[in-house]
Amino acid sequence: MPFDLPAPDFTHPLIAWGTARFVAFLLVFFRVAGLMTVGPVFGTPVVPANVRVLLAVAAAAVVAPALPGRSAEAFLTLDTDGNGVLVAEELPGAVLDSLDARGLSVPEGGLGVAEFTAPAPLPKTPAALARLSLGEFTIGFALGLGMLSVLAGLRLAGELVDQQIGTALGEVFNPMLGASASTAGQLLGLLGTAALLTLPGVDGHLRLFGTLLDTFRTQPPGAGWVSGEAWKTLAELAGAGMTLGLRVAAPTMAVMSLMSLTVGFLGRTVPQINVLSVGFPTRAAAGLLILALTISPATDVLADLLAGSLTALHESLVGLPDPRS
Repeated sequence: MPFDLPAPDFTHPLIAWGTARFVAFLLVFFRVAGLMTVGPVFGTPVVPANVRVLLAVAAAAVVAPALPGRSAEAFLTLDTDGNGVLVAEELPGAVLDSLDARGLSVPEGGLGVAEFTAPAPLPKTPAALARLSLGEFTIGFALGLGMLSVLAGLRLAGELVDQQIGTALGEVFNPMLGASASTAGQLLGLLGTAALLTLPGVDGHLRLFGTLLDTFRTQPPGAGWVSGEAWKTLAELAGAGMTLGLRVAAPTMAVMSLMSLTVGFLGRTVPQINVLSVGFPTRAAAGLLILALTISPATDVLADLLAGSLTALHESLVGLPDPRS
């Protein structure tokens, strides 16, 4: 006969402590995993999925034990009048949404430090744990998606340039077994990633992980949710990325338009000229020259946009000013 194992007693202090720590670690892991899914560098298909999972587990193991006390620091920062109570007017949208996720509301007398720093209740069912995990994953996903939207503008510019100078045919002969890849798009995408990681004043990798850690100050594990203000910021960053792509590709597109008119005029006035044999290499050489001359000014514009995007993401997700900006 099989042994009748006793059901675990979750009221035991040691088991309750271990369960709370494990759930907190799991929620931290999902928040980090959201950034690893679509964030710059780690979110690219070049990094294997098992490596990203390992990095998320390692980061969660380091971050989870250091979380106690961070909410108290955020309370002191938000308490602008120093009366020890937070009222609704002192709380940004990200913090209010976090309080709603924890089932808290701001009373007329305000929130004290004990209510604000109280940990989120443990989920009672697997469905509740899945809902909390989704909220945590969404925070990291939104942070990575915001930066990816800006860098995607450079890939858009590369696609437009390839269409103009004729190198888009490289996507057909791409040796990556059918994967679509724009030559100029990859070049500008790598340029954007390098600018994010190396340009002084941007320090994108440090500010990305710093923003992710700062979200735990106002949204502890189990209370994470992306506010409406953050979704609005993501929409604005997507528009900024498209604008950046058009600005980077505009000089090449303008020159290519003038060359098309010139080649068409020569074809009509001097029929002896083989327009196809002359026009294609000329367009490619001129387009690459204009692209090379455009990269340096585009880097200055990109640096300002990356720094502003990181600041906007921090303020919308954390609800506090970015001390690194």
